[in-house]
Amino acid sequence: MFNIDPTLELISRGLDACTLRQSVYSANVANVNTPGYRPREVEFDAQLRAAARAVSGEPLDQQTAVLESVQPSVVPSAAPSVEVDQQLALMSQNAIRYDTLLNAYEKSMGLLRLAIQQGKNG
Repeated sequence: MFNIDPTLELISRGLDACTLRQSVYSANVANVNTPGYRPREVEFDAQLRAAARAVSGEPLDQQTAVLESVQPSVVPSAAPSVEVDQQLALMSQNAIRYDTLLNAYEKSMGLLRLAIQQGKNG
């Protein structure tokens, strides 16, 4: 995604992770009665924290390049079986996170639109 601001790249990566999480939680619930099925989870937050530490104080283009390399991935969960209640709670938590990120993206884009309009008028 083309971004002039690392914040937009960060929000975009977070939205990607939320989308993947929702799919993983749905698959876990769908396979609750499948013999031998081990639940899965999305690994993303630790990578994101490491990337944030790595870009601290770097120029904007370098920050965006590092953030673009951070990708959510599906890994086996440490849990031995699917706990439906836990998966549903995680889905709810993830939906709230997604809505929050979407609102942040919309507000950031609104600020950019305002800056563009002010530049045209001004």
